[in-house]
Amino acid sequence: MPPSRPLGRWWQSAVAPISGRATRAHATGVEGARALHGPVLMVDDGMRGGVRRVSEYLMAEWARQPDAPAVERIPLRGEGSLRSSVPVYLGGLARFAWRLVARRPAVVHLNITQRGSTWRALPVVALARLGRLPVLLALHSSEYRSFTGGLPAPLLGVVRWMFGSAGVVTVLGEGWADYARDDLRVRPERLHVVPNAVPGPARLEPREPGPPRLLFLGQVGRRKGVADLLDALATPEVAALEWSATVAGNGEVLEYRERARELGLAGRVRLTGWLGPDDVAWELQRADVFVLPSHAEGLPLAVLEAMAYGLAIVTTPVGAIPEVIEDGETGLLVPPGDPEVLAVALRLVLGSDVLRDALATAARSQWERDHDITQGARNMLRLYEQLAMSA
Repeated sequence: MPPSRPLGRWWQSAVAPISGRATRAHATGVEGARALHGPVLMVDDGMRGGVRRVSEYLMAEWARQPDAPAVERIPLRGEGSLRSSVPVYLGGLARFAWRLVARRPAVVHLNITQRGSTWRALPVVALARLGRLPVLLALHSSEYRSFTGGLPAPLLGVVRWMFGSAGVVTVLGEGWADYARDDLRVRPERLHVVPNAVPGPARLEPREPGPPRLLFLGQVGRRKGVADLLDALATPEVAALEWSATVAGNGEVLEYRERARELGLAGRVRLTGWLGPDDVAWELQRADVFVLPSHAEGLPLAVLEAMAYGLAIVTTPVGAIPEVIEDGETGLLVPPGDPEVLAVALRLVLGSDVLRDALATAARSQWERDHDITQGARNMLRLYEQLAMSA
């Protein structure tokens, strides 16, 4: 049963004792939109992480749909150092240029983040414009505001040109739409809010009995709030409860293992390093609470995946997260960089089966309604069709 009243802004009282819009993409596409005449080229940086998974999730879903377009993914960076990725980049550009001549694509879908990803994308946009190809530019960055805010005027002008050259620009939430319109000068009619979508189990399996299991998925480091999480878990109020925790992801794994040991958490917190898709699914299936105390985000796939698996979610209201997680209804939102408030939230969800179940059920329902990859892939296809028709 749900809590008797909403828990929104819950932490303001709970912690006291201890110290213009873009178009939103929906399934209502253009009636009778013509089929795409040619393949879709999906271009991204190719590194492990959320942006790559966005491409892989869409392509896997389209592979199951008989009316979906042919899609070819072209990575612009490899997994190694920047120097070792130069051949990948040059090969990707050459392959992209050849596809423009050999088999003209219907749409170019370009996923970008900040810094190097943006500069690698510029020649792709220039080639597409030269070939009069429609471009969908998808912004997935968590720190694009700070990136463009530090650019000199000439380089900022180049970035604005790139976004202005795209027939469609997609962002992950309304806050990012405001930024794209006001700072990047994207025309409102070309701007679409397209939240991420992820696959999930058709039905939830019963979880194993035992103390609650917490799960973190993401880059292990400061931006994702791993230090805040460890500090919160080490508070006497949380440490006194029964629980275990898994911190999964690449990054500063060795440093944070040592930090967990120093805090006396080595026997309760497991830092696994990078996990593949099957292992991630296994961790999501067995977890009860998902924790992501990020300092900056776009719209993390890990939160949506936790919703799909019916986990109670504790996270921060950064990026587009508060457009997906309603505080006290589909999760608990805590201020970024505040281990004390995070500890209070963890005490609440770890100490109440009723609250955990209510938050988890509401989160799963929201995923089914708004973030299931089946509907997300259809919405993206409709954007392709609209873009191709207007080109």
